[in-house]
Amino acid sequence: MKRRDFIHINIAALGGVLISNHFSYAQAMEEISQSFQHTTKQNGYDLIINGAGLSGCFAAIEAARQGMKVLVIDKRTSPGYDITAKRKLWLNTAGYEKWPDNLIQLFFPEGEKKEIFNTQLGAPYNSSIGDETLLFAGSLKKGLLRSLLTNNIDLLLMTDVCGIITDQKKQVSGIIAACKQGVYSIPTTGFIDASDNNSFTRRLFGQPYKPDKAGFVMEVQDAEYLSGKYLTLSSSYGLSDNRLEIHPGKKSPDQYFLSFNFPVETDNLSAIEQKARLIATQISKDFPLLAKGLANAKLRYYAQECSYYLNNYKLPDITLKDYTYIESHPAEHSYNSILELVQNAQDSIGRYKKHDTRRTMNTVYYAGGKDKPFNTPTNQIINENGRTLPLTVFPIHDMQLPIVNNPLLIAGGGTAGIAAALSAAEKGAKPLIVEYFNDLGGSKTMGGVTGYYLGQNKHSYILALEKEIRQTAKDYNISVNCICRCVHSVRSLNRYDYSMINGAIICGTQTNGKRLEKVAICVDGELKWVQAKLTVDATGDGDIAYFAGENFEIGNSRMYTTQNYSQWDLPFKSKNAPMQTINKDYDIIDNTKITELQRGLYLSHYESFFYDFYPMLTVRESRRPEGEYKLNLIDALEQTWFKDTIINAHSDFDPHHFGHSEYSRCAFLLPHSNQITVNIPYRAIVPKTVDGLLLSGRGISQTHNALQFTRMSADVYLLGYATGIIAASIISQQKRPRDFSVSQLQKEWLQSGLLLPNHPQEKLSAQDIVNKLIEGDNEYLFKCCRRAKQDIHPLLRKAYKKDKSILIAKALAWFKDAEGAGLIISELEQLFVNEVQTGHPQQYFEKYNADNLYWKINQDIALLGMCGHSDFNRIINRILCETHSGGEKVKASDAYNRNRIDLLLIPYYNRILNLCFYIERTPDPLFIKGLEQLASNPDIIGYQTTDCNQTRWRLYGGFLELSIAAALARCGSIKGVQTLIEYLKDVHSDFRLFANQELTAILKKNMKFDSNKWTNLINTEKSFLSKTTPFSKEIEL
Repeated sequence: MKRRDFIHINIAALGGVLISNHFSYAQAMEEISQSFQHTTKQNGYDLIINGAGLSGCFAAIEAARQGMKVLVIDKRTSPGYDITAKRKLWLNTAGYEKWPDNLIQLFFPEGEKKEIFNTQLGAPYNSSIGDETLLFAGSLKKGLLRSLLTNNIDLLLMTDVCGIITDQKKQVSGIIAACKQGVYSIPTTGFIDASDNNSFTRRLFGQPYKPDKAGFVMEVQDAEYLSGKYLTLSSSYGLSDNRLEIHPGKKSPDQYFLSFNFPVETDNLSAIEQKARLIATQISKDFPLLAKGLANAKLRYYAQECSYYLNNYKLPDITLKDYTYIESHPAEHSYNSILELVQNAQDSIGRYKKHDTRRTMNTVYYAGGKDKPFNTPTNQIINENGRTLPLTVFPIHDMQLPIVNNPLLIAGGGTAGIAAALSAAEKGAKPLIVEYFNDLGGSKTMGGVTGYYLGQNKHSYILALEKEIRQTAKDYNISVNCICRCVHSVRSLNRYDYSMINGAIICGTQTNGKRLEKVAICVDGELKWVQAKLTVDATGDGDIAYFAGENFEIGNSRMYTTQNYSQWDLPFKSKNAPMQTINKDYDIIDNTKITELQRGLYLSHYESFFYDFYPMLTVRESRRPEGEYKLNLIDALEQTWFKDTIINAHSDFDPHHFGHSEYSRCAFLLPHSNQITVNIPYRAIVPKTVDGLLLSGRGISQTHNALQFTRMSADVYLLGYATGIIAASIISQQKRPRDFSVSQLQKEWLQSGLLLPNHPQEKLSAQDIVNKLIEGDNEYLFKCCRRAKQDIHPLLRKAYKKDKSILIAKALAWFKDAEGAGLIISELEQLFVNEVQTGHPQQYFEKYNADNLYWKINQDIALLGMCGHSDFNRIINRILCETHSGGEKVKASDAYNRNRIDLLLIPYYNRILNLCFYIERTPDPLFIKGLEQLASNPDIIGYQTTDCNQTRWRLYGGFLELSIAAALARCGSIKGVQTLIEYLKDVHSDFRLFANQELTAILKKNMKFDSNKWTNLINTEKSFLSKTTPFSKEIEL
């Protein structure tokens, strides 16, 4: 192929690969928000491509250039698997002079230069050593993803194709795909398989997929100069050719990639992946013996998956029309081979004919050469708070799927899951772990969150665990990072009888009445059932409980938002490469929704390092399934000891944002306050209605506020460990979880130190608390507000008649009693005068100090709001009219907090929130002028996604703008209503949901998420302008 021809064909398509980590967030979000917006509900896609390797991506771009609507699906969390996931980060330089500019920009973006510290690099492209050009995985993942999005190609990551649908003529009419949200059908008139080794095609048509050799790549740091192309190793390592190939790294001169091949004698890919890792660690253990340059070297990372080599690459005959494939074999790439991939992709699209008519769906074909009639209605497409997808739920219960039987299933091999599996195995329960990644450990390994923030990080079990991990790192010459944790987990489990299925997407369940019987998984394009006597839901997201029909909650009770999520950059620190900031909070997502999970994955690619980033989104909050008992805030703060307490948790209140609840607005529960130990009862891990299931990790039965004290990784691990022992005991005793007693285990754990003993707190009577308030002890105000109203309110009323105490007045206000509001108003007026005189610091950085003047005023405003009386509107309006942004957002002085998106706030951020808190409970047209003045402040407005032109830091501006809009709308302002309508178009599902519910409450009609209908309504019906709509809700515990 001529260079000129390549440029002519692809310059428009691949021209969008320029990207840097300073790329405009607004532009990024605009590209992200367009995903799935170009497909009509009726016709679906012209082409679906299975596999986002280089071939699949190039084919998709070419098809889009020819006017097709394309969907690319990949089971991984990033595109480019054939280079990035397999970590083959080098190209032979043959053919480099033929590359056009757009491919050069894709593989060597300008933004990566500041992350390169290898001074030995030279031509071509200042990225080469000898005959190899070196690559950054992050650069390729970022560039490929953006290239797809900018060409209006839809992309579903963490999704696996598991079936093909045809019409009566055996013409492709759709596909079946599995993801963590379920199994769906998607209409298309064409399909290309670009999966690894075309494994999907082989399995679909009944051809065994059995590699005879596998390859694996290790990444090494702190190595000295390694000469030659390979090292010769002894046969004891079990390598195919006793060779360890050497490839220099791009990041730093002490970085190398070592690759090896080894024979395999099984078709169990999970077993092969684990064997690769065991060989890698045996090699790293012997580094000093293998080469002088490896004497001080450390294994720092390795490939996410193996390369698989087959002894016969011949594909089965394709019996379906408009089904094709791009042959995909493992390769050591060169510039020439990449050009050949481009040409092959173009040729594949050139042979494909676009069809304009949607076909009927008659037959489903799936792994093993099986088929069944398609008899599922396709008119109920997925709608996620206004975002429609051309997907329809596809039931799998009548499919002839293989069944894996095991007494105990651990669903999710993350922090809690690995602990549960280990303790259950120690008790002889033979657990089966089902995990999405090929490595165990979850957020502490695949997410890179290797440290601890609070939790019981000094617990004897945690200290012992960390000591073992450090020893593993020392024994096997591994950097003390995520990889040594992965290795430690597997080697610990290998002492016991267990089994594991890696690369599995949990996508459904089957129940018999209220009993969970089977869990559906998709592994490498094949659906399977796992049948177990007992399942532990350690997914962290309550996936199993959700699929089994258990009720759940998510987010807070006002705006439904969760904590922000992170995706951490892969750190690299050596004598040649300084450490760069790696922890990044990006946004909020509801990962139970397809569009939200995809948006989170996309955004992480835009914001991450070019070197690389961890494959896992570290989501701090998801579903909280309903259990036999729901742990709440009062339980946590009072440190309630339950008869069935099974484990403890220890933290301060850490919502990773400001906190919406009444306790937070009233300054009782500010971020990083109230460091306590919490007791978790057994009933919180027993689902309320579903049998055959236990909950563990952060996805247990608890409130949003309680979660902030129980979600720390040390505590999640300890809960998982306790859950595994309970699970083994339940199986041994053949009982239902809800009939099981933990009393004996509780005694054993108190003796062993797993469970901390009960330390009864000082039990004050309601009268004692009231007396303390009369004495002026401010510490007891929060204690008072945690008591049940019927127990303490009469005593407060009685006390106030005798002694007009300001603390008694505030306590009454909390219980919606305005008897002492006059005192609060007097205090508020004086405090505000003081603030006006002293001035609120222009550079005020929010540290959530409840004792400062700023928060004393905020507390009084919120407590008056709790009363719900309009008598206080005058003073509130005065404060409102004198309130402004305080200036631009204030940056933190330290690197860690500068990366916290929840801390980059305007100085008066929480003041405005508290004013809105008051106003929405006592709306009045009086407030409209002041609120509209705030809503026109350039430091406050413009955070609805399409208007934002800042990077990443707009999320909490959106919270504030929405809060102001809701308060305005409840006062009868058309400006507030219009802003809410604008937020119906926001990319955040939670923002859209909140805007819709506010509009519905105010306008007494529901136009759902159709902004045009809402606009027409307010243009024709003006009656809401003369009305106010008070907000009320139960206090969030």
